[in-house]
Amino acid sequence: MDTYALGLRAAAKIQKDGRIEGNLKERYASFEKGVGKEIVEGKTDFEKLAQYAKALPSIEVKSGKQEYLESVINSLVYGG
Repeated sequence: MDTYALGLRAAAKIQKDGRIEGNLKERYASFEKGVGKEIVEGKTDFEKLAQYAKALPSIEVKSGKQEYLESVINSLVYGG
């Protein structure tokens, strides 16, 4: 029971802090418009996606900020 209580307290701290949720919202913002939204809504297929990808001048790969997010969680759960 103590482990569940500890987990619940940690989850509450993480949710109240908001940095994890904000990062997720930023990371997946492209799924709220354009081709990302079409994917979510099931309004596209692989052929259309292939054409879309081929037409892109370049592909920007963004960091998932895993190390940053791990440090946020560690600081909230163990240090804050």
